[in-house]
Amino acid sequence: MNEYNGGAGFRRGRAISTITVIIILIMIVWQGNYLELTPEPRTLVVYCFAGMQEVMERGIFPAFQEFWANERDEAVEIIPTFAGSGTIVDKIISRFPAEVAILSSPIDAICLAERILVPPKSWENLPNNGIFSYSPMIMIVREGNPLEIRDFPDLSRSGIRVIHPDPLTSGAGQWDLLAVFGSALREDKDTLTAQWRVEEIWGNAIYRPASAREAVQHFNNGSGDVLITYEANLRGNRVWDKIPGELVYPPSTIVSEHIVLPINKNIESKQKELVDTFVQFLWSQEAQQILTRYHFERIDSNSVQSKAEFGDISDAFTLDSLGGPRRVKIEILDNLIQALIPPVRY
Repeated sequence: MNEYNGGAGFRRGRAISTITVIIILIMIVWQGNYLELTPEPRTLVVYCFAGMQEVMERGIFPAFQEFWANERDEAVEIIPTFAGSGTIVDKIISRFPAEVAILSSPIDAICLAERILVPPKSWENLPNNGIFSYSPMIMIVREGNPLEIRDFPDLSRSGIRVIHPDPLTSGAGQWDLLAVFGSALREDKDTLTAQWRVEEIWGNAIYRPASAREAVQHFNNGSGDVLITYEANLRGNRVWDKIPGELVYPPSTIVSEHIVLPINKNIESKQKELVDTFVQFLWSQEAQQILTRYHFERIDSNSVQSKAEFGDISDAFTLDSLGGPRRVKIEILDNLIQALIPPVRY
């Protein structure tokens, strides 16, 4: 008896089913080979202070990814976290998995070393003691400067509404305190007078946001009369032309120093080359040029460049001018924060 093979429609359907199965098998084999040939990209976990979010996201990270791909023929995915520098330090102390920390100040590095998260003074083994960029602390006021704010002492006048980042969470908040304190100290040579000036200005603070970036947003939304922050946080901001205000350069102000640290406790051996290469990349000519485009001062800058259209900074000082990062932390900054912020918060 002959086996029934069905009509033309049946045979056509069986042929289509067979072809479909073959295609599926080919796709499975091809996908398997593809996965073997294209491994998952490497990852790099970077915790960075908010004042550098713009330049990192739009400049440094893409440039390094391209550099690594060209050098190693390998993709790398950067997983960033941005927050106030104090918040970044707290997260790392709480064992968040940062492999690289980009901090607003060497004082933050000291805080991590005190908690045994990084070896003491390990940043001194890096180029320029770990510092890869600078930015002076300046002010932004409302368009036309209606309150005639020219220098830090003007911020202590009654009725001036100051936006001041919280020094417990924000590196900019700490730099603000040191800018005011240091300028007064260098003028009058009196520690008590300098502290009074800081306290007077702090008393006029109507908002104390957690980061420099949030502080700029408050000002941009119309809050306050004046904000002290990184120059680069203003001029390097992609919406700078939309910020309703103008810059004021105090005659005497501090220059913030930004530092990078590998967090060795969080770095597996297979990650060490990637981490070290990224850290060293920050001092490369390419990275330094990117920083300059976003108005950060290069490490080879001998002084704060003159901004003739806004006014000159005649006395640009640093942490070393005040005795060095460790002394500043213990003898100046810690005392200021304790005096300004209730102990329950501190």
